[in-house]
Amino acid sequence: MRITHRRAVSATLVWAAALAACKSTETNVEPPAATSGAGTGAGGANPVGSGGAGPTSSSSSASAGTSSTGSSSTSTGAGGMGDPPPVTPSGHLLLSKEHLAELEQLPGASDPGFLALRSLVDKHLGGGSDLWHDSPENFALVYLLTKDAKYAAAAYAWEKSIIDGFDVRFDSYLEFGDLMRHAALVLDWCGDALDPAQRAVLVDYLSTWTQELWFDNQGSGWGLADPGNNYHHAFLEGTAFAGYALARAGAPNAQKFIDILEDRLTKTGGVFDYLSNELVGGDWREGANYGERSKQRLFSALAVRASMGGKNAFYEHPYFAQAIAFALYQVQPGGTALAPSGDLARDSAMLVTASERDYLATAASWLGDGPARRLARWYLDEVAPPYENPYAGSAWKDLVFRVPGPSEGPASWPLSYLASGTGFVNWRSSWESSATSITLSAASVIDQSHQHHDVGSFVIWQRGWLAMDAVTESKSGLTWSPGAHNGIHVDGAQRLNAAVGGLVHLSDAGPYAYASIDATGEYRGKTGGNATDLMNEVTRELVFVRPGTLVVYDRVAAKEPSRAFEWRLHLPEPPKLGSTVSVVSGGAGLTLVPLVGGALSVGNDADLDGGSSTSSRVVLASTGQVSRFLNVLAVADGAAPSVAATHVEADGGMEGVATGGYVLLFAKQAFGKAATLPFSYSLPSTPKRTHVLANMTGKVAISVATVGGNTTFTVSAGATHEASAAGLVTFVE
Repeated sequence: MRITHRRAVSATLVWAAALAACKSTETNVEPPAATSGAGTGAGGANPVGSGGAGPTSSSSSASAGTSSTGSSSTSTGAGGMGDPPPVTPSGHLLLSKEHLAELEQLPGASDPGFLALRSLVDKHLGGGSDLWHDSPENFALVYLLTKDAKYAAAAYAWEKSIIDGFDVRFDSYLEFGDLMRHAALVLDWCGDALDPAQRAVLVDYLSTWTQELWFDNQGSGWGLADPGNNYHHAFLEGTAFAGYALARAGAPNAQKFIDILEDRLTKTGGVFDYLSNELVGGDWREGANYGERSKQRLFSALAVRASMGGKNAFYEHPYFAQAIAFALYQVQPGGTALAPSGDLARDSAMLVTASERDYLATAASWLGDGPARRLARWYLDEVAPPYENPYAGSAWKDLVFRVPGPSEGPASWPLSYLASGTGFVNWRSSWESSATSITLSAASVIDQSHQHHDVGSFVIWQRGWLAMDAVTESKSGLTWSPGAHNGIHVDGAQRLNAAVGGLVHLSDAGPYAYASIDATGEYRGKTGGNATDLMNEVTRELVFVRPGTLVVYDRVAAKEPSRAFEWRLHLPEPPKLGSTVSVVSGGAGLTLVPLVGGALSVGNDADLDGGSSTSSRVVLASTGQVSRFLNVLAVADGAAPSVAATHVEADGGMEGVATGGYVLLFAKQAFGKAATLPFSYSLPSTPKRTHVLANMTGKVAISVATVGGNTTFTVSAGATHEASAAGLVTFVE
């Protein structure tokens, strides 16, 4: 697969500049009241997605179709997080007394981590570096541990150049968190080596800008009051560093800033409420790129708070252990790329970088020994790259946020995961680097400007992206529209806030997993200045038959006969067409078998909203104002696999496919209304097929009659088979 490589942006001053370029001016609306997230099947869906913090005993063990609901948070310390680490304030930001004592031994012990940091800063003692390659914090930490005054002098000189050369008001204070952190750590870690005038410069800088941000804001005010926005967390990060550094310096206004931080975190509707009610499972509504940046900023602020005697939110709130678990399912097999979601300003390919190292190490260093911290250790050792250029400015974090204890990989973690707050679903065939990974988007709310309208879409990874999000091959990373994702494209759909049905059902039976998603509400346009819904229905059902087959059934109905829509699938290379569609990329292949839908065509993605992409697309036309689409996708290593798939129709309003030892049927009726009983369908006789009937209710009886080479299955009212909570009836011939 061809990936457009773009230079990763440093997680410091320059990091935010790329994000600012695509900040929408759309006003966010208040989301609807939070509801319990759709539950995961007991057959392998990680309980972290519902508020837990560790793996289950097996990857796929429950009966077919089991599902549940719930998004409640766990109690303090629940979910296998272990006992909290001991924290006695040292008086220095980010460092407990216990950890500082350990760090102070490193110079004399010739610790490799410390030696690497000192070697880095020694290269730049003469000046001339930049924040891609080093940072004031690197120098400040080396001074704190060695008390060699030349490092304090270099840290201050660098910080003074930032103070003199950068406007904190840039893009409505976007970089406030980074800027205040630089100054605060130089003041705090190097304060005893600075003269009174130098300390006064830093105190005045921290005080003046924090006061202006909250009480005399000269920008747009963007993000000041929105706990879901990445700006908000830049502000909280900067306020935490400024407030506590000023308190250490004896500034009279320090407590005011600390109180602001505490209020924004703990008030009704504040950050902790948002994590509990909107982000269960560890994801972030703004998407992968802005999500990891928000996590970096928030986690940094909370680390300051905990180190200075405040509560250890990482241990007390389940979100942070969930964020570690989420990272495992967000990264694709082989550990090179993240599942795409939202605007991708840093890198449209969303390759794994040290950005993940940043927030995962911060969280894990404040957790007790347990599954979450052990998983983070594994990720840091095996997946996340080191803090090398252009991330070398964060090298100090490897010492400050060392994660103690053993590591443990994902072998015992389930093969399914739900982050119910955002509707992120990931299914895997195994934990091998060659595994198939399928990620679904099933958000119920679109209220952030960096969110994409991708509800119901999916991506498939097999040694690289095969069924892909067009954003991955885009230049801008801003291809937001439904038509840029693997879903239903609707002409006239605009980027508007929406309440969406989202995830309706989810279950995992082990050999197969099932999801039902309602995307109807995301398709909106404006008429006469008023937002209106464009579609009567856009619902999708998906069945993943492990290891590599995905069946997708869509019900689509436009409000107006003239409203054009089509089914889209995006591919990394132009496909080959025949009776099926196939593509080979990156050592693996994909085959698409279209069974129900309109005319098939192939095009390119140069015309997408938000910017062009070099990906290719397969299109199935609608068959009228009300249309149905049924498609089978299969992936495998090497060549595109050969797929045998037969369209199956049942009287009473069911249709589906027989493929690979499975018969999968779905209700044709709008929104999956249960089929009329009795109904029947016939197939060539093949013993031991597994039949999965979706959209069922109550109890039914199933009779089987074989005549010649055909078998007829009749489903009628009865008591032998009961539909699961996800609406599935499963039986084996």
